Amino acid sequence: MRVVVAGRTSIVVTPLAGGAVSLYERHKARKMLYFVRRHTTMPQWLCFLCVLPIRALVRAIKELARGNVRVVLTWLDALRKTD
Repeated sequence: MRVVVAGRTSIVVTPLAGGAVSLYERHKARKMLYFVRRHTTMPQWLCFLCVLPIRALVRAIKELARGNVRVVLTWLDALRKTD
């Protein structure tokens, strides 16, 4: 990743290559599930499992609308391969 400063108030993070974004998104998805599994009670875990599909669908639709198909495929791949 590379940080690009545009003016005095804006900082834009741009990926150096398409692979960097995929690795970042895969790591984020896997660690989120691990964190929730490890640090929640049973009612919280059940609530998470009920809400996750709805939030995931909304986020996937937003990313697809932006043209980020690779990010959505990476999320699905990371969730499928969760330990």
